[in-house]
Amino acid sequence: MIVDFVKHIKSNKGKVSLSILLVVSILSLTTLFVMVQNNKAEAAAIRNSSDTLNNSAPNATSNHSIVFTSPTGVAAGQTIIITFPSGFSTTSGFTFADMDLSGATNGEQTLAAVASGASWGATTTGDVTITFTSGTATLPASEVVTIEIGDNAAAGGTGDSYLTNPTKSAATGTADIITISVSGSFTDSGDILVAIIEGVTVSVTVDESLTFSIAAQTAAQCADYDNAAGTEVTTTSSTVPFAQPALDTFIDACQSVSVSTNASSGYVVTVEEDDQLRTGAAVEIPDGTCDGACTHISETDWTTAATNNGFGYCMEDTAGDGASTADTGWGTNGCDDADTFFKLFAANSESEVAQNILRSTSTASGDSADIGYRLSIPGDQAAGTYTNTLTFVATPTF
Repeated sequence: MIVDFVKHIKSNKGKVSLSILLVVSILSLTTLFVMVQNNKAEAAAIRNSSDTLNNSAPNATSNHSIVFTSPTGVAAGQTIIITFPSGFSTTSGFTFADMDLSGATNGEQTLAAVASGASWGATTTGDVTITFTSGTATLPASEVVTIEIGDNAAAGGTGDSYLTNPTKSAATGTADIITISVSGSFTDSGDILVAIIEGVTVSVTVDESLTFSIAAQTAAQCADYDNAAGTEVTTTSSTVPFAQPALDTFIDACQSVSVSTNASSGYVVTVEEDDQLRTGAAVEIPDGTCDGACTHISETDWTTAATNNGFGYCMEDTAGDGASTADTGWGTNGCDDADTFFKLFAANSESEVAQNILRSTSTASGDSADIGYRLSIPGDQAAGTYTNTLTFVATPTF
């Protein structure tokens, strides 16, 4: 063969040179192909990696959302290992149910304590290494892999355990940069960086506020009181002028009380009289008993003026933000009910406890109600000018 090859060279120099060149070129290409194939079998670095925490404060519990692209993908039986550095820890009861694993192409993966069939095993060791082990499931090359940890892991039920961030060592205002590593037998690997830093505390102080007012009302502005035959008078913000009323007849009036406060637990408004209506000679108009049973604590109907004389009051809501009712603070019946119910004023002179007339259990804006006054003077009442003083107290609860 060699002799023939030499003869061939002697007779065909130019062609032989070309043949040799072609042989060398083919060998070179074969060598290059082998080298490329060997490189594809090597480990690759993960790409586009990140870990999003919902709380990056030191020692805080946090959700994690880890995302990376796997150039190689994951074959059956391979593992993905996420290693958190010392200082991280899991909260009590942390299991595979507090984690999710998904791929952009293959979707949400089923997790279990141990790999079996299409279910991945998801285990945690130390502080903190998380290992996902494939059974028969695979993820293709260039897959975008997402791993969720905490209550954002909701594929198999919402997680209820978390990772706890490490204590910070850098100065206040400077973050500790933490490296989380991705590795495993799936051959891809890389690092993810997160910053642990204290939160910024924002504070503002809102001053306590309270407004309380008593406003005049005309006769037309007052509730009807079921008293078409009676007389209604106009008040001022500081007076109720029952001037020269007819005897044994109802005379009515009203004022508007209004409250606004930012007290978180609301407010209470109370009222009491210093004494019964009386003259300088200490002659009184008795408060009476309405139609027979009202007191400073209990209300009752009062529709008979000729024989049931006295001085009392009722309440009727008119406006507010829905948090207050005069009925709740005062009784169960308002001034404008089918039957008008009244109470007597608690008398300071008799050590009676001032009664609630308006209240709320939360902040209020413009809560208002009418306080209605009713007077019936006995036919044998002694002549004179009778007065007393009503004291309203608004108490906010902050």
